[in-house]
Amino acid sequence: MTICDPERLSKLQSYQILDTPPDERFDRIARLVARSFTVPMVGISFVDRRRVWFKSTIGFDVRQVPLDQFHCSQVVAEDRFLEISDGVSPPVVSHSPSGGLPATRFYAGAPLRTNDGFVLGSICIFDEKFRRLRPSERHSLESMADFVVDELEQFKSLQRNQVETEVLKSSERHFRELLDIAPILVWMTDAVWQSVYFNTNWLNFTGRSLVEELGSGWERGLHRDDIKRCHETFTESTQNRNVYSIEYRLRRHDGEYRWLLESGRPRFDADDAFLGCVGGAVDITDLKVAEARLEARTRELERSNSALEQFASVAAHDLKAPLRHIVAFSEILKTEYGETLDEQGRLCVEQMAAASLRMRNMVSSLLELSRISLASNESGFAATSLVDVISRAHANVGLAALDVHHGDLPEVYGARSLLIQLFHNLFDNAVKYAVDTKADVTVEASMTEDTVEVSVSDKGPGIDAENADLIFQLFKRLANKAEVSGSGIGLALCSRIIALHGGKIWLDDSYKGGARFRFTLNSPTSEHILMQCAPDAVATGAGETDS
Repeated sequence: MTICDPERLSKLQSYQILDTPPDERFDRIARLVARSFTVPMVGISFVDRRRVWFKSTIGFDVRQVPLDQFHCSQVVAEDRFLEISDGVSPPVVSHSPSGGLPATRFYAGAPLRTNDGFVLGSICIFDEKFRRLRPSERHSLESMADFVVDELEQFKSLQRNQVETEVLKSSERHFRELLDIAPILVWMTDAVWQSVYFNTNWLNFTGRSLVEELGSGWERGLHRDDIKRCHETFTESTQNRNVYSIEYRLRRHDGEYRWLLESGRPRFDADDAFLGCVGGAVDITDLKVAEARLEARTRELERSNSALEQFASVAAHDLKAPLRHIVAFSEILKTEYGETLDEQGRLCVEQMAAASLRMRNMVSSLLELSRISLASNESGFAATSLVDVISRAHANVGLAALDVHHGDLPEVYGARSLLIQLFHNLFDNAVKYAVDTKADVTVEASMTEDTVEVSVSDKGPGIDAENADLIFQLFKRLANKAEVSGSGIGLALCSRIIALHGGKIWLDDSYKGGARFRFTLNSPTSEHILMQCAPDAVATGAGETDS
């Protein structure tokens, strides 16, 4: 091993002993050696790359010397006990230029060897007189070297503990500084749920001092209606060491009780011992007020919507009777008095009859739309066969009116009657706009984990992409009324039915062979998703004509 061996130097550096102040633990060993060997000078040295540095000295006042001016470097380099005593030769150590190290004629040094074999320095004795050590004395000095190494290990441990303590203190200081600027109310408890810390935001919120809040003092700000519930939650969390979340009211510095959402979790030390809990809270009062207003507004809109739907239903129903009379009287007028009318009169009668029929169709469509909404609590959703739904809708439209093609189709989660109405309207739309005498429709479906995407394609004239959003609006028709019959409500009904099922419907403008409508429905495995976005029940009678 050489003095400049990187591993040896790294080992020496790991003890952080160089250039440290005198230490009584090492001085005590030096004094003991001086008395035991009756020598005037003792040194405990450590050797680095360029010098011999003394941690403790007796009888001279030198803290360091170059490597070539003292034999401690030789002890390290040769890794052995070194004794030099010769009455004829020059002094073992020449007089130090600093005047602190006198010339000597005797030197003995034992290596300071660590448990893993690195020699870091020596414990040495020297004298101005000639002398020789007996074997027992050599052994004693080597034992003293072992004591020095033991103290060195303790020194290193204390240094490490001090560093760790400083790091911990610094980390805790930074942690508390971070908590003080965090935009939440932070607290910490011990193992018996006594509060031991509150951040600045908490204290600013309550307007109380840290001393007033510590222990159970903070509970004086709890709303009396929340005290029992909070105690039960905190006790359960402490006993079971689990994470919790709770809403409660706490008095603010201005006396107003504010709603807080608090989350807490247990904390443990390095040995997994329970230390208590730590958590944070945010003021959610404004959010709860907004939610309450939204709920009230929603209830108001629901009542208003229900009233409007009932009004539409009643109005449409009541309009049907006079419309029937208008249609009937126009027919009587045309039949009984048509010959007495001139051409202009007969044209007016025909236009009145046609307008009355269109009005009757519109009223019937309004009734159909209102029944879907008003009867939405009469039957529930269930797993439904698309094949069965398509077959029934095909029969309702008329088997002779169109051909329907489909392969294997999955089940969906929905209301059978409304789904029949949905396909009935799409099939009826294909029949109205069929290029040939018989419409041709293809139904396909693909599944994801929670939804089924269905496509209904026909071979009609198609729909321009620029009208993709207009076609689902109420009473919106793109064709000439004289060319194609209808009220303009069919696709609007489809959109409403899909919305009740929590899905969406759109025109596939990439399809060029006619018109293709796509829509999504929930699969039977996603009931929880459906119940969050659609009513519990839907209509049973709208659009279903099978008997």
